[in-house]
This record gives sequence, structure tokens and C-alpha cells, in this order.
Amino acid sequence: MRRWFDHIRTTIPWLSHGNAASPADLPAADGQEGIRYVLVDGEKEARPRILITLLGDTPPNIAEILDAVAAACREAQEFPVIVMSELRPDLIAVTAAPIEFMPSRRHLRLLRDDEYQRYVRRRWALIMAKWNFASEIELSLTFDEFLATQMAAPAQDIAETNASSRPEQVLHEAAHRLEPKTQAAR
Repeated sequence: MRRWFDHIRTTIPWLSHGNAASPADLPAADGQEGIRYVLVDGEKEARPRILITLLGDTPPNIAEILDAVAAACREAQEFPVIVMSELRPDLIAVTAAPIEFMPSRRHLRLLRDDEYQRYVRRRWALIMAKWNFASEIELSLTFDEFLATQMAAPAQDIAETNASSRPEQVLHEAAHRLEPKTQAAR
């Protein structure tokens, strides 16, 4: 029984009375001696988290825009987190920054307006609490503007409404707002 408790104590670092386990102290995955599980990266946790919002329609070159903004944040020793209203697995697969999904009405057509609004507000609050952002970069609509456009049109018409969100020019203006901050960090 004692051996079993010792195994659990080395597997779950917070059970060892405040002694954090290093990756070398952790057990390897079954059948793979080289893989160690580390759930916390202290260097990334110490960086201020920056919210990058892209709510509404996404331009065709969104991957390049997100990469440029995220790279500028990393150069400034910040940890970028992206919130998008379009479910884009292709971006999730290639983007180094974590991406949170904020569903539009067309993704949740079965919900009534009040249910959708309550859900999206709750989801936004959870994202804000989860990441504890230091600042925000809006590449398109603000959260309130996004919610207003979603509530203004019936769920079936949301795809057409999203197509009329802010033009690409706003995305470039937001990227330029980062430049002085990045240069100051150098």
C-alpha cells in the first residue's frame, strides 16, 4: 500500500507538500521512456497574456495576420491568446498561439436569442477568467459589437451579416498599434 501512495505522490506533484517535481522526476508514459509529462511551463505562465480577438468575418490572409500579431506579442515577451468566432481547424493546426472559439449564431441555430446571448456572455466571461488578460488587441469587432450583430439578424442570416463586418483595413491598423510596443521592448 505504501508503494502505491509513493507512486501517486510522484505522479501528482502537488501531493508532495509543495515540492514541485521536475520533468526528470516524473514517470515516463507507458512504453515510451523518453516522454515526460509536464503540465506547467513557468516561463509562459510568467508572461502577461494578450487577448487577440477576431470576431466576425475572417479575411483570406488571416493566417499571416495572426502569425504577425502573435510574433510581435512574443517579441514583447507577452503570451498571445486568440479568440475567433469562426471555427477554423486549419488555423488551429498551424498557429502556435492557443485559439479559443466563440460560436456565432450560425453555429448555434437551435438556441433562442436569449439562450444564445446568455451562453456567449458566459463563455466570454469564462475565457476572460481563464486567461486573466493584461490587454487586448481587437483585429475586428469588439465583443459587444459582435454580440449586437449576432442578435440583430435571425440565425439563418448570420453568414451574410458576418460578411459585412469591419474591412481588412482595420486588421492592418490593429497590427500597426503593436509596432511602438514591440520597438520599445527591444
